[in-house]
Amino acid sequence: MDRAPIVAKFGGTSVTREHRHEVASRVAQLVGEGYPVVVVVSAMRTRQERDPYSTDALLRLAESIGPEVDLRERDLLLSCGEIISTTLMAHYMRVHYPWPTVALSGGQAGIVTDFNYGNASMVAIYPEYISDMLRQGTWSSWPGFRE
Repeated sequence: MDRAPIVAKFGGTSVTREHRHEVASRVAQLVGEGYPVVVVVSAMRTRQERDPYSTDALLRLAESIGPEVDLRERDLLLSCGEIISTTLMAHYMRVHYPWPTVALSGGQAGIVTDFNYGNASMVAIYPEYISDMLRQGTWSSWPGFRE
């Protein structure tokens, strides 16, 4: 790698079907400038009923059972939305741009958090796997952290 990797973070409204191309174009620009890129995405944020895997739809689904969702289960449920967003973004970039991508969960990316459900903090990062992929020319993405 000639240049230091760039970690590009995109929020939930950036990765909806209407805006995915803008994210991919920005990543393509960075790659074209010679940067290895790691893309971090959040779960899609939309209130449209046609997106059953958005953050809002997943929360509505859980709250339809009962209003007080356990924080651990809530975090696990919302991570599903982040993994869906990550997978779709990696697939979109692979289809529309000529480079290999791979979707990773936070754990697969080497990120370890504490057990403070609903407001977790990173306690360790093990970047070896992502560093190896970047050296091999595979761009990676993984779910972002909720603020």
